[in-house]
Amino acid sequence: MNTCGVGHKQHDRLLLDTQLGKMWAYDSEKYSNHAGYYCTGQDAISGALRMQGSWEDRDTRPISEILINGNRDNIVIDFGCHIGWYTIMAAQLGYHVIAIDGDAENLELLSMTAQLHGVSDKIKLIHDWVDQDFTLGLPDVGIELVKVDLEGNDDYAVNSVDLRNVKNLYVEISPAFNKRYPALVKKITSQGFKAYYPEDKPFDDDFSESQINLRFSR
Repeated sequence: MNTCGVGHKQHDRLLLDTQLGKMWAYDSEKYSNHAGYYCTGQDAISGALRMQGSWEDRDTRPISEILINGNRDNIVIDFGCHIGWYTIMAAQLGYHVIAIDGDAENLELLSMTAQLHGVSDKIKLIHDWVDQDFTLGLPDVGIELVKVDLEGNDDYAVNSVDLRNVKNLYVEISPAFNKRYPALVKKITSQGFKAYYPEDKPFDDDFSESQINLRFSR
């Protein structure tokens, strides 16, 4: 059985009321004293859902707008889906979603939430670490949105999809992790995408921030 960096085999869970309805999350307050070690239960997303009922309000708005106005015949790919905030949002709106995460317990909670909302048939879960050898093996299919949040491995996710089939990307840019991000942005924009901050301001090629989220749309 998988364990976290502290040694827990499983973490206590809570069923929370959120803007998307009921969601399973970690009881993160119980695991707040493990600084310096990776503990699945010490989870900022679960904490935000418990306190605010939502996650990343700055990013949820543009992502929800993309999905609301998009083509449901296209799919959504959620790299680093975690416990499923964006996966559940997309599935509720009628999309089929491929949700990928390296932590099996995150996917377990996502699956439990999907069952609550009756959208399990719309979600394909993939338990894998996304690295330079990762492949999706997708058929020639339209992709409404690729969301990427992989703490440094984001370029490997982008490289695993055919950008010609993608309408929108939402990618965490983390120069603090490595120096590959300027090349990643250039790769995406060379395929006809324009880069924007979440507030729709065009990205100004400022990589001085340690971490930012960018939307890429055609």
